[in-house]
Amino acid sequence: MHEPSYRQITTSRCVVAAALLASTFSSVGCTSITVDHPIGAPTGEETSAGVDLAAAIDGAWVTAGDEAVSEPGSGDGDNQVLYVKYAGNGLVNVAGVYWDGERFALETYRFLLCENRGELFLHWSETDNPPDGDAAPAADQPGSAGPAGKYEFQLVRVSEDSLKITAPDATECDLAVEAKTIAGQMIERRLTDPTTGEMVESRELHLTAGPAQLANFFAGDRLKKLFPEVGTVALRRIATLTTDEPAPEPPRPAEEPPAPAAPAPVAPAPVAPVPVAPVPVADPNE
Repeated sequence: MHEPSYRQITTSRCVVAAALLASTFSSVGCTSITVDHPIGAPTGEETSAGVDLAAAIDGAWVTAGDEAVSEPGSGDGDNQVLYVKYAGNGLVNVAGVYWDGERFALETYRFLLCENRGELFLHWSETDNPPDGDAAPAADQPGSAGPAGKYEFQLVRVSEDSLKITAPDATECDLAVEAKTIAGQMIERRLTDPTTGEMVESRELHLTAGPAQLANFFAGDRLKKLFPEVGTVALRRIATLTTDEPAPEPPRPAEEPPAPAAPAPVAPAPVAPVPVAPVPVADPNE
């Protein structure tokens, strides 16, 4: 049985930007909320509103305002730059460089971006981000239901050079489960924090609803309560990503065929002289 990792039980990094860099994906209140199916369908090249996703999210991002992204050993309060690349079919690649106390270290993660009734949801799964770092493909074809698995998720709002990522409110989701508005259960564990050796309380609200019920629940006016502003982290883009592929050369105009060469002058053939017969002369003595 796979034991939950530190990123599932930590309580010191309950911000969404840290989740992007270190896959914490903690919800408001540091109770993780998980689903068995992605909310909506994996995105294609554009959203239903016509937003080009690669143009909208590719680039280098940093937390806006006073929010800070912290890594263990890097010093709290240090903003981290996140590099984001959209690969299509809902697959979002994220990378960050941080100081681990001795050297700079690179962390890379893969996320599944889905659209549900005009809203974007970013999903993270340990299946797609195994401990050894060899991530498996995260998405099926755009427009189809995403692959089954245990996901944590965030609501994403995209605007020009700005991303707002909001964590779900655990209390609101728990109340919905108690009211049987959506199927789920609260799972509580006591786990050992590998960095300190101390016992840590872990709470996971696991929503067991199917794809259709999830799509209906996370939609409409209910989103205002499920994703409050207090759980929002804003990111601003500081650079766009460029590719190493050279720009295609413009087509060259068609060349006219060369004019045919003038024929070489032909010397006239020599004319043989016509022999002339001698004219006989009369003998005067005859």
